Amino acid sequence: MQCLRNWATKFQFHKGNRGYTFVELAIIWLSAICIGIIATYGHNYHVSEPLWCIVFIAVGYILIQLGRMMLHYSELAVVSFVFLVVTTASMGLLGYYRTEQSILQYYNTSSFYLNEEGTYYVLTTKDSEISKTNSTFQHNLAGHMNQSEGTINNKEGTSLKTEGRLYGLIPNKKNAYRQFLEAHGHIQIYLVPQSDTTIPAGTILSIQGAPKSLPIIEERGRIDMRGRYMSLNLTGRMYQGRYKIISSDELNYVGYHETWRDRIERNIIYQLGQVRQRIYGIVEENLPRPIATLSEALLLGGHYSEIDQTVMKGFSYTGLIHILSVSGSHIGLLFSLVYGISHILNIRKQRGVYCAIGIVIMYCAIVGFNAPIVRATIMGIIMALGILQGRLYHARQALTITAIGILVFDPIALTDVSFQLSFGATYGLLLFGKHLYLLMGYWPIWVKAPIVLCVSAQLIVLPFQLYYFHFVSVLSLFASIFVAPLLDMAILLLMTLLLVYPVVSLGILWFVLEYILKIALFINQSLLTLPGGYWWIGYMPLWACGVYFGILRLLYYFLVEQKSQQRKVVYVLMCLLMGTVGLSYGSHHFHKGTIIHTIPISQGVALLIMPEWNWFDHDVDSSNHNIKEHMAQNADSQVPMLLMDIPKEKMSNSVIYQLENVIHTYGYTVNDVKKVSFSSKSNFQILYQNESSLYVLGNGQTKKKILKLLDGYMVYIMTSQSSLLHDLVQLEAPNLKGIIYYPPFQKLGDVEPEDEFIHAVRFEYIKDFIL
Repeated sequence: MQCLRNWATKFQFHKGNRGYTFVELAIIWLSAICIGIIATYGHNYHVSEPLWCIVFIAVGYILIQLGRMMLHYSELAVVSFVFLVVTTASMGLLGYYRTEQSILQYYNTSSFYLNEEGTYYVLTTKDSEISKTNSTFQHNLAGHMNQSEGTINNKEGTSLKTEGRLYGLIPNKKNAYRQFLEAHGHIQIYLVPQSDTTIPAGTILSIQGAPKSLPIIEERGRIDMRGRYMSLNLTGRMYQGRYKIISSDELNYVGYHETWRDRIERNIIYQLGQVRQRIYGIVEENLPRPIATLSEALLLGGHYSEIDQTVMKGFSYTGLIHILSVSGSHIGLLFSLVYGISHILNIRKQRGVYCAIGIVIMYCAIVGFNAPIVRATIMGIIMALGILQGRLYHARQALTITAIGILVFDPIALTDVSFQLSFGATYGLLLFGKHLYLLMGYWPIWVKAPIVLCVSAQLIVLPFQLYYFHFVSVLSLFASIFVAPLLDMAILLLMTLLLVYPVVSLGILWFVLEYILKIALFINQSLLTLPGGYWWIGYMPLWACGVYFGILRLLYYFLVEQKSQQRKVVYVLMCLLMGTVGLSYGSHHFHKGTIIHTIPISQGVALLIMPEWNWFDHDVDSSNHNIKEHMAQNADSQVPMLLMDIPKEKMSNSVIYQLENVIHTYGYTVNDVKKVSFSSKSNFQILYQNESSLYVLGNGQTKKKILKLLDGYMVYIMTSQSSLLHDLVQLEAPNLKGIIYYPPFQKLGDVEPEDEFIHAVRFEYIKDFIL
């Protein structure tokens, strides 16, 4: 047995004549699975920049490993190489097959009930939260609209937000004779509040309303929710539902008969919900309401809409928003706490470890099985079992095996921002953390440890962060030193108080916890007042992502793989990484051609127009005076413009947020953009024109006028009249480069845009047009 253990250890960390270790083989398999998943997903949907980044990393790693093997082909066993190729191809096919299977399974879930008014019977799977619609929090863009366009519909309303599994419905149709129809899938529900009490998970509800289809909008810089909906099997969303809590007997009476599996599932969900409600009760009993809500989010996640939006923005800008989402740090703190308590109580090591594993699994079940906590829990269990068996724990191996297991079980999770950032940040910590720590030399440990955690965690995921959140925060370095330790201390203290609460209530420690959180909030909000704390960079183009990851690979080589660190080379490479971010920012502001981005808002029309930068005009004299004069004359024409036709009653906070998000996606702030209103219902209007191109609003134009318009220009026509599409296609004009169709009432109807230059807004991903 010992001989087998020694052989397994050698296989893990020594290449021999195979040319690869077990860890490298696992990462190659993971890369192949990712490529297979994205290939299938891209066959059906748009592949965003983050997914292309994953492809770059996966293909690059496989090629590097194959290149290394080829350099030592004389020592390479042919059988091992064939084994590698066959298993890698098999993993790619497995990823492809599992993704195709998941997509088909999701769309085979019958959602005949969408838009069907009736009484729905639902088992809640999440505790309800208070959701504020059109809250009083003012966005910068909202402030501008208040000044220029009148008052925005900003009335504050609240609803109870939850999710549930459908049992079935009784449609409100005369010909249905109040018949119960069984239904499948999960729906999001916004309920009309009836009391101050929350609805715990595991409650059976009878809800009057009509679920709507989920809004799945593909747009650059926007978080793609399709993958998350698929993973959760969410099929619809209901607004303003009027509910009634019923019993299982009442459910059986209307026509649904629970199986023993249904009862077990409902009871487990209900008991876990009761545990959460008990925790909420204890926290709210000992802490004031705002601090209690923050404590609940720190410990169990969620409740984001109940936290003051200023606080949420502050955590976002200082890079600490991840702490409000339960992740690996929570699992590490809980493992340490339980193991430490067992050591103090003189409990045997084996029992203490098993006790820690059991409590962590229970915590994972209470919080919910999202990607970060599942990853951390599996890695923690592997580490704990390794400690018990006296085996060497290899974090990269555990992380890779965990990722493979999750993606085989739920391949669509790869498209979710939570999975991408969680695994990417953890890989960054494992690859660069230790060596960056050594590189910082004699810095005080309380300074360099948080900085190393902050920097190494962001090295791999920085392009992902720029795509989803669009800014780089220097404040995160200071927050990791002064705020993050306080929040970790608060989480640890809160866990301790809850574990010992059944035995003793330590009132003084609740008081200490309250002031720790107040100090952390004060420091965090104070950091936001520092000038230049964060910069809006915008998304990173694919060419910049390729350059960034190429430099990052060189950094890994000189920082980790070289036996002696070459500090100057490492510093130069890190500066080049930041330079790539700067080039990415510059590409948004200094570009050739006018870029027009179509914003797929729910009701209305909006465009972001970014004119060409003409600084280096060949007709300009080389003297500084003439250059400055030319820039002054063309300054207004080079200002990006936000063109909008949105009804005032539809200018909700969600629309304002979407408009701001688009502006930030391209590295601009709201103050950088000129806001222009226009009427999208007019018959003819030139929205933008340069020397060679036109972007035209056209409704009801004759062929003759359109042909005259097309003469001498490349033309993009925007229309909301479906009757014009056929006429425009029949023109077969080579100058007509694109038709942007805004379906009225957001319903595509009988229109099937088969031509490559017809683009239906909100029904497909629309690339930016360059005039």
